[in-house]
Amino acid sequence: MKYTRCTEAASLGIPLDRLQELASDPDEDVRYCVAGHPNTPPAILQQLAEDSCMYVRCRVAKHPNTPHATLQQLAWKWDVDVHMVLARNPNTPPDVLALLALDVAPEVRMTLANNPNTPLDVLAVLALDVAPEAQQIALENLQKRQ
Repeated sequence: MKYTRCTEAASLGIPLDRLQELASDPDEDVRYCVAGHPNTPPAILQQLAEDSCMYVRCRVAKHPNTPHATLQQLAWKWDVDVHMVLARNPNTPPDVLALLALDVAPEVRMTLANNPNTPLDVLAVLALDVAPEAQQIALENLQKRQ
């Protein structure tokens, strides 16, 4: 039964009202499929950003239709896995990338330093990072981009 709902959620021809229903499915795998559907509208992605399952939230964080406000909301929550996805996502807006520079997890800051869309001023901050790996990556990318 779950497999059928996941297949349905992945179908390009699924009606939006059915996608909305599946976004509230009790099974996290089904919600994960909805979060990855290319036609999932911003309102459903906003709903799924609050999901209890980290994998669903990560899928929302990398979806190209996720609204800016939802990406900001995800960045403000303490969730290293989601922050890693945001730091890697080429669609993450500069102000959200700047928020991630304050993350306590060095792996998030290292990933952020590797993102080619990280603003130069954020890279400059990361070049002074306490984590040597983040600092080194930021310095290398600053040199490449200047």
